[in-house]
Amino acid sequence: INAEYGDCRLLIMGGSCSRDKGMEKSVSARLSELESTGDGENPSRAKAGRSKLEEARKLLNDGKYPEAANGMMNAATQFKLAQCYEPAGDTYQLASEVYIKLGERGKETEMYEEAAKCYQQSNPEKAVRLWSYVAETLKDQERTNHFKIAGTYDEMGFLEFEHPAKAAEHFGLAAKHWELDLKPQRMIDSTNAAARAKALDGKYPEAIEMLEKNGKMCNAKDRMKNSVYKHLFAAAYCRVASGEDTQRVRVALEGYADLDKVGIGQMGGFEMMEKIADAIDSASPAMFDEAVEYFDSIDGKIDTNKERWEVAMKARIRARIVELEKAAPDLTQDAVFTELHPDEATTAAEASEAIGEEPQPIRDSTSLC
Repeated sequence: INAEYGDCRLLIMGGSCSRDKGMEKSVSARLSELESTGDGENPSRAKAGRSKLEEARKLLNDGKYPEAANGMMNAATQFKLAQCYEPAGDTYQLASEVYIKLGERGKETEMYEEAAKCYQQSNPEKAVRLWSYVAETLKDQERTNHFKIAGTYDEMGFLEFEHPAKAAEHFGLAAKHWELDLKPQRMIDSTNAAARAKALDGKYPEAIEMLEKNGKMCNAKDRMKNSVYKHLFAAAYCRVASGEDTQRVRVALEGYADLDKVGIGQMGGFEMMEKIADAIDSASPAMFDEAVEYFDSIDGKIDTNKERWEVAMKARIRARIVELEKAAPDLTQDAVFTELHPDEATTAAEASEAIGEEPQPIRDSTSLC
């Protein structure tokens, strides 16, 4: 016991823990602010959280760091149960600061993980920052936990949906760590997510290459053959959204159908893509809507992130078809019968000459028999 600080205990963790008055004052002030947390969705849980927070603050001010940190963790759990996610995340972070002082790196990382999970519900940007810190902390451990690191990067990727370049980077790192952890299916899934993020970022060729490679890898492994379709279906989306020629899209779809030995694509997915190609050729938003509506009625939705991606791709494709419709020549009503103005004669003659025909004289209504 350090006599100067009275109640501070000696911790046998590679050395002693002396009281840190600066940390105590800073954390205590923030705990005091959090004691005014509202009732959230469960008043009794929130009340319990405030009470435990007050107890933790008193323990901290008495220099009882282990008890204070544990009290903060319990308070945060109560706030989380009350769905007061922001205060819960803040409290977990404060607990991590005390665990840092105690030299407990494992508990420090655990508190940051819990805080990140809370912020996912209330503050995605803050959640990404904390997950990033967690990933770096996990890398510094004596024995690298690739499983946890990969899962952390996946979480970051999901949270960065609105920032596709960052999402692609996170998912790519997740795939590398899944590979190091000898989890090929998880590696392929993260690669799929990275490719879809690249497509959102407009990098269609890279996305198509990654997705087609995934499809071939799954086709080569018996236990992954059921996954072939989802990668090739996403690749088909990328081809259509990129503005690729529809004939090339159809050729690619034929190859995808051949590779999809299980035949899941024959249940409507590839057919929808063919109909979308028809809609593009006809510059018909109505044909596109009909194709999509029918497929959505039979396609089960189980992956929210994938569904959001498909919605984004559909919006891009439909916008392209609308533009094609606007640019199409007007062949309705009397437009096709409108007589050329005399000063257009030169233009018409030039056009005929360009395609190797004899220029024809422009006739006005008086020359018609």
